[in-house]
Amino acid sequence: MADSTGKFSVGGLHHLGIPNRRQFFQLGAGAAAGWTLAGNAFAQSERPTNPPDKPRGQVIAALSQEPTVFHPLMPGIEVDQGIWWQVFSPLWFIEPDGKFVPDLAREVPTVENGGLSADGLTWKIKLRSDVKWHDGTPFTAEDVKFSLDLINNPDFRVRNRIFVSLPEAGRAVVKLDRDQQEMMAAAEPSVFKPVPGGWGQKGWTSIMLEACDEQTFRSAIRTAWRNVAPSTLRKRFDAGQI
Repeated sequence: MADSTGKFSVGGLHHLGIPNRRQFFQLGAGAAAGWTLAGNAFAQSERPTNPPDKPRGQVIAALSQEPTVFHPLMPGIEVDQGIWWQVFSPLWFIEPDGKFVPDLAREVPTVENGGLSADGLTWKIKLRSDVKWHDGTPFTAEDVKFSLDLINNPDFRVRNRIFVSLPEAGRAVVKLDRDQQEMMAAAEPSVFKPVPGGWGQKGWTSIMLEACDEQTFRSAIRTAWRNVAPSTLRKRFDAGQI
């Protein structure tokens, strides 16, 4: 989703508390700016032996699947993620060895460099000043704020908060962890079925509505909601306050 000037960025800082590595990575990957990548174009001819003298402004890539969404904050599939990483830049990214590397940020915030408060509740992120959008507009803190506001908008379908969907009549899909999925599928195999392929391996599970009673359905929905709810809400839920 773009703002009134067509800008787009992503991120997430709200109520993180002391950050773990997953939160740190999600924030960095979430705050994106529209950098296009210059480089050799792929074609069905022989690969050129030398790079062009200057960027040609175009990248051609072959994909085995049809992209479903170009918005990196919305639910997507693997092919969508491949496009996001080619079009948008994060605040920071993580290398295969687990090292965090700044990208749009000038440095990865830490307690040592003053970017994180000791309790983890205050973050100070220094942004690069040489980044521009595709149209030449400078990238600023307002772009990151736009994404944070979007993530916290209850009317926006941000992908990290999706826990249930109704893809077709007679079937609901919920987000469970693997242990929950295995337990429910073993207990009621006619009701709970892992979604085929990679999504099922991530915990997405079909509920066959005709075979499911109301109490079982409500329990599964509550479990899926708890899996994605913020820690403050989970604590209130566990205490019976909501």
